[in-house]
Amino acid sequence: MAASPDPAPVTNFYAKALENAEALAEAARITGLHQEIAWMRDALRRQVQEHPAQFELAMKGMHTLVRMVLAEYRIGPKSRDDFADNMAAALRSIGEQLLPAGDER
Repeated sequence: MAASPDPAPVTNFYAKALENAEALAEAARITGLHQEIAWMRDALRRQVQEHPAQFELAMKGMHTLVRMVLAEYRIGPKSRDDFADNMAAALRSIGEQLLPAGDER
């Protein structure tokens, strides 16, 4: 059985569904999930403030946030480098707080 040829690539698949095709083009240029993670953190904060008794919903939001952050750092080598740099900076900050410069112990 012969393999069927690859279909022609689809460009702007979502353009017909969007009112603003420029938004699709702009979204295509964005890499990473930084904005989405920031939005999720804000949405989670508002949910907890407005509905503190809805623990299960907050936990689902936190689970989603964790998955988003993990996905962000799985995207590529630059993300891995950024993650390593951020972790090093966090560890330096903790070290500086525990043992400030000039503190002779």
